[in-house]
Amino acid sequence: MLKTASSITNAIGALNYKGTWNASTNNPTLTSSVGVKGDYYVVSVAGSTNLNGETLWGVGDMAVFNGSAWQKVDGGDTGAFTDVTVGNLTITSTLAANLAASANATFATSSLPLVPEGYITVTINGANKKVPYYGV
Repeated sequence: MLKTASSITNAIGALNYKGTWNASTNNPTLTSSVGVKGDYYVVSVAGSTNLNGETLWGVGDMAVFNGSAWQKVDGGDTGAFTDVTVGNLTITSTLAANLAASANATFATSSLPLVPEGYITVTINGANKKVPYYGV
């Protein structure tokens, strides 16, 4: 379900805009389970600061304090990628052809194994899947 500012307002009362928040550097500093009910920040820089278990913040998302925890209201873009590089990935010829045709993709190989830096949760057909992500 898409959360809107009005649905959050109805759930917790009046909202109090506190400004923008850099989710990469956690500036201003926000702490899990600490805040004033109704206070909210709009994400100005995407990042992975952990607030009450939420770690995927996109520009335009809102961090809203509900009186006991910070909640994310989706409003940003956390999945639009222009260029993605992946190594040590086995792709079937059919999938590779479809990807290359639809996304102008190129595929390269690497002799070094990749180690995930962390994981994101993706919902596919109603089921949550844990997917590793890799730094560059």
